[in-house]
Amino acid sequence: MRLKITSAAVILTIGLSLTACSNNEDSGVSIESVEPVELQEYQETFIGSNSDVSGILSNLPGNTMQKEYSVADQNLAVSYDTGQLESQQDDGWYNNENGVKETFYHNSLYIAALIDNVEQIEFSLVNEQTEYSWTISKTELEDFLETDLSEEIKHEQAWKDYINEQLKTKNIESIYEEFPLEIQ
Repeated sequence: MRLKITSAAVILTIGLSLTACSNNEDSGVSIESVEPVELQEYQETFIGSNSDVSGILSNLPGNTMQKEYSVADQNLAVSYDTGQLESQQDDGWYNNENGVKETFYHNSLYIAALIDNVEQIEFSLVNEQTEYSWTISKTELEDFLETDLSEEIKHEQAWKDYINEQLKTKNIESIYEEFPLEIQ
């Protein structure tokens, strides 16, 4: 009898763990869960290496709602659509302007740091109420930040600190004052 109860408890625990894991997969990658060490293999990636570009995007927020990405003439365009999600959270980053700004900025920092020959980065997001788009060139971003992002990312802890500093509200506001988010 004791063996049956123990077996049932183990099965129940495994089932709950799998359910929790699958729920986390639905929500995708968050800014907080991005680990630079997981992206190190993509340093010095080039537009044209589609599997590496895809690998980078799959490790960044928005991965579960990525509709498509395209590369042309060293430009990267990424389209997100909340219709790609199995379930949508009311408080998801994609449902408010500040969340969209933070995520687009975060992802542009990683893309500019990891893809050597990217010239322009364009994001678009369609949710139930709004369409957002943002375009910035790697040169504009690095000139604005006064740094070489591909050098910054080489030092894991310094990069984490750098990202955290850049994602402070005042820094997000200043980049979007210079390079506005388009909202329709």
